Amino acid sequence: MGKRISFLWMGIGLLSAASLAGETRRVESPNPEATIRLAEGLLDGADDATWGLSKIPDVEVKTIYRANPETGTFVNHPQLAFFKGKMYCAFQLCPVGEDSTDSVSVYSRSANLNEWSATETVGPPTTDDTFRASVGWLQHGDRLHALVLRRDELPPGEVTVTEYRTSTDGETWSDLNVMLPEMMGSESPRPIAPGGRVLFLGHGHRVVDGTAAHRACSYYHAGDDFSKGWKESVYPQEVVMYASGKKPIARIIEASWFRRPNGELVLVSRDLLRSGHVFAAVSRDRGESWGESLPTHIPDSSNMQCAGNLPDGTCYLVTTPGRVDKTGSNLQPRTPLVLWLSDDGVIFDRAFLIRSTPPPRRFEGKSKTVGYSYVGSLVHDGFLYISYATNKEDIEMSCIPLGALKKR
Repeated sequence: MGKRISFLWMGIGLLSAASLAGETRRVESPNPEATIRLAEGLLDGADDATWGLSKIPDVEVKTIYRANPETGTFVNHPQLAFFKGKMYCAFQLCPVGEDSTDSVSVYSRSANLNEWSATETVGPPTTDDTFRASVGWLQHGDRLHALVLRRDELPPGEVTVTEYRTSTDGETWSDLNVMLPEMMGSESPRPIAPGGRVLFLGHGHRVVDGTAAHRACSYYHAGDDFSKGWKESVYPQEVVMYASGKKPIARIIEASWFRRPNGELVLVSRDLLRSGHVFAAVSRDRGESWGESLPTHIPDSSNMQCAGNLPDGTCYLVTTPGRVDKTGSNLQPRTPLVLWLSDDGVIFDRAFLIRSTPPPRRFEGKSKTVGYSYVGSLVHDGFLYISYATNKEDIEMSCIPLGALKKR
């Protein structure tokens, strides 16, 4: 498969103490040229707990999976799909901590959103320095593809793969096959328009000018046979030396996207260096290439976001802003959970509180971040469903009536 790769290599000396990159926040102001921004005065009442935002009325919270020592106390990356009368939620499940070699990709399903099936494994555990986790779903006609990522940290370098299983009834699945051998997905692929081009975002191991780096990736597809035919987008990005792994990695990671009324696509990304801002870029060729990602005024505590469009075209984004005053802070709690709305995909002039203070964490484990992690979303039948990993031990979902989001 031919690749078109564009790098912005910034080297190692990015911070006053480069050895702390990835653990210490990079102080940086929003870029006035960023492609999205907040309306003036929207956050005048900002505070740590709620950012001064009102709650959405009539929102129900559903528990999909509750941590327990028997089946696992670490979860992450929930992604939703609705298929043949049932809601499906895929997520990563580990016995104790993040990305262990006994990590698996599982799903649970429900016909009424109150009772959920026991978890079923679609990505089994592996061996050695390899692990599997959930990517999400790809729906095509009467087929549902369960997507699984596999990462091998073996010499001579990291291998990243997206695998899949297919079902026509949501219960019996094909064997595990490879969909993309050079990338592990980070959210469910989605069509730009019904029946049209599909966009798939994730991460891959790349070697450029003799230097290996873990970088963000974007692929697009015509929307037919997903076992082949994926094409890689041009995706410029800053590469930094991330101290915790002692290796070069893309600064912008775990992206999502929405579509403007004029057809432009906007890519929103998490900032690995924890500047406290959402990063954003734009595509004017339906995802074949992206512009430079710049820090916006929209706050985020370095968490995987989700974005998309409501049925009326409204653009939405979900982030966890963190503390109002981030001076000198390191790892931000992923709270509160906030929904941002925009009519034109440029100015976000409405925002609502989804969740505020999380419950106490019950279990210890590697990377058990406090708050609402790795947010996913699905619009279906009059609701916006937002999924997240609460304290990375419970999978929960907020069910937001679309009528509650209409302008008054």
